[in-house]
Amino acid sequence: MMKRKALCQWALILLMAPALLLVGCRSSKRAVQEGNSATAPATDATTGASPSAVTVQPATGEDSGKAKKGKKDNSVVARINANRQTARGIRGKMNLTLRTGSSPLSASGSIKMKRDEIIQISITALGLLELGRMELTPEYLFIQDRYHKRYIKANWNDIPSLQSAGIDFTALQAFFWNELYVPGSRALPTDDDYEHKSVSPKICLQPKLGQQVMEALFYTNDDKELVQQTSFVARNGKMRFDGLCRSWTRLDGKQFPADMYMAFSVGDKGYTLELTFTRLQVDEAMGDIATSLSDGKYTRVELGEILKGLHL
Repeated sequence: MMKRKALCQWALILLMAPALLLVGCRSSKRAVQEGNSATAPATDATTGASPSAVTVQPATGEDSGKAKKGKKDNSVVARINANRQTARGIRGKMNLTLRTGSSPLSASGSIKMKRDEIIQISITALGLLELGRMELTPEYLFIQDRYHKRYIKANWNDIPSLQSAGIDFTALQAFFWNELYVPGSRALPTDDDYEHKSVSPKICLQPKLGQQVMEALFYTNDDKELVQQTSFVARNGKMRFDGLCRSWTRLDGKQFPADMYMAFSVGDKGYTLELTFTRLQVDEAMGDIATSLSDGKYTRVELGEILKGLHL
C-alpha cells in the first residue's frame, strides 16, 4: 500500500494542475509584451487536428444563429443557454487522472458547486482520507495541503495576468457548468456577443470583446446545442488551454458533463487532466461550504513556492 506521504504528494500535484494555467498566463503575458502578437487558431480536440488542419469559415444560413423578427430565438447561443442548469447547488463524486509526461497520477474525490459562489474540489485517499482541497470563489483561489498543514490563498485581483487574459471565476464556473460566458461580464450571453465560425459540423463561437493576452473560443457539439470544447489561446501561440466535454449525463432534466478532459500547454511543456463524475445530484439546500482554517494550525505559503517544490 502506498505510504500516506506519497499519496499526499500525488494529491497536491493533482490540486496544483489548475495553478499551471496561472503560470502559463504569466509567461504568455511576458511574451506578448516582447512583441509577438500572432493569433493562434483553435485546435479541435475532438479530432486531434492541428491548427493548420482546421478549416474555419464564417457561419451562414441557419448556422449564423440570427433569429428572425417575430419568431422564437433558435440561435446557437439560445439553444446552448436553454441547457443551463437552474439548480443553485450540485455535488458528486469524481475520479482524476493527471499526466505530466511521466506516469499518470490518479485519485478519487468529490466536487461541490454553488452557482456564483464557489467551486470546491476535494482529493481523498481510499475514498476516506481527505488529502487536499481546492476552492474557487468570485474573490479568490484557495488550495489546502492537509498533510503539510499549509495553504494558498490568492485574490484574483492580485493576479494581473489572469485579469488581462479575461480568466476569472466566471470563466471557470462556465467551464465546469458547461456554459457560455462573455469575458468581463456576468450577464446571460446573447448571439450578438459572438463571432460565429463554421468548423463543420460544429460552430466556433468567439467573443467579440478582444483580450490583450488570451482568446476565448467555444466549440459546440455536432447538434450545436451544447458546449463541447472551451479553449483559451495565447495570441503569441506559447500557451493554450483546451477543455473538452467528452460525455454528458442527465441532471435535473438537463445535460451535464460526466467526463471532462483538460490539456494545458506552456511553451514545450504539456499537462493533461481528466475528470470523470459520478453520483451527481442537485443540492438546493447547500449551505456555506467555504473552508475556514483554525488559527495557528496552517501556514500560508505562496503559489510559486509549492510549484517549485513539486518541480512543475
